[in-house]
This record gives sequence, C-alpha cells and structure tokens, in this order.
Amino acid sequence: MSKKYFILIVFLLLFLSNNVFALTPGFTDPLHPTSGGGMSGFEDLLVRILSWLWPISIVVAVLMLIIGAYYFVFSGGNPAKVATAKKVIIYALVGLAIVGLALGIWNVIKTILGI
Repeated sequence: MSKKYFILIVFLLLFLSNNVFALTPGFTDPLHPTSGGGMSGFEDLLVRILSWLWPISIVVAVLMLIIGAYYFVFSGGNPAKVATAKKVIIYALVGLAIVGLALGIWNVIKTILGI
C-alpha cells in the first residue's frame, strides 16, 4: 500500500470517527464540553487520549511482535531478514514502552512545572 493511500485511509477513519458522535443518537462526543464530555482542560484531554491509546497500542504491539516472529522464523538464515525481524520486534517494544510511560512523563512534567 502506498503512502498516500495510507494517509487517505487514516484521514477517512478520523473523519468518520468524528462524525459518528454527531450523527448517532444516544452517543455523545467525549471530547466536546457541551455534549456531556465535561472536559476541563488539557490534562483531561491528555488523560482521555492516553486511556484510549493504551489498549490500542497493546493490540498493535502484539501484532507487530507476531509479525517480527514470523519474519524471524521464516528468514531462512538470511542475515538481512533476521535483522529486519529484530528491528520490528525492538521497535514494537520501544513503542509500547513510550506509550506506557507517557502518563508517567506527563506527571513528571506537571510536578516540575508545579501544575
């Protein structure tokens, strides 16, 4: 899949997810303060984003680990394919660690700034 199709799909998904709350009766937009979301500021927004991002990142990381293991098993001893498999596994773990530490990093920043 080319890069422009990937970007188009991401934008379409974001557009559709934004309009689902507006078009579906009984659902409210969790980020809009007047529709029952009750966001009080940037911290609320960040915590909500991270609470949605964490489960999604776990699923993506597990899928990437499976793909990396697949590359590793079927590399046939080719050093380039083994290196690719190692990179996929390492990047999946690093990405999961970054998302996992994001809330802790935010708390450290709040403490330093005295918020």
